[in-house]
Amino acid sequence: MNFTGWIYIAGYWTTFILIGEWWHKKKGYSRAVGYLYPFLAAILSSICMFSPLSNFLNYMGPFFPRTSDMQWVMLIALSAVSAGMLALAFFKFWDGKVRDSFDARKDFPILFTFLGFPLANTVFCLIGGYTQILWLVVLAQILLILAWIGIRRMSRKAIR
Repeated sequence: MNFTGWIYIAGYWTTFILIGEWWHKKKGYSRAVGYLYPFLAAILSSICMFSPLSNFLNYMGPFFPRTSDMQWVMLIALSAVSAGMLALAFFKFWDGKVRDSFDARKDFPILFTFLGFPLANTVFCLIGGYTQILWLVVLAQILLILAWIGIRRMSRKAIR
């Protein structure tokens, strides 16, 4: 749940940053709003992280207990949403048209987030001796690599 917690906090913060950018633009790029909205985004994302919303997203709490198999369902859903966001990041949609394909140098943060962090998780799992869950960690790493390769190929074909 720690790893998904980091995904949630990043998602909450990104959502509030996007809302803040909209607010900043609506207010004519006011300096006060420009300085204020990143701090508000951090505070609001922390509040969301400790709200019942995170429990609902992790295991559909309060409808299911924390130890239920609903964690698997929600993990699969989170993975599907993450893969969709990865596809959008690679394709860089604008008005339904692909503007640019993935470039490893230019888009390194995306590459590192979706491949580097899970690889580090796999390495630490090996170092720590967590063999009970190693299969799941390695499977997630393989699926992310396959998704990255597939999306990269599709983005290159779409540009042509």
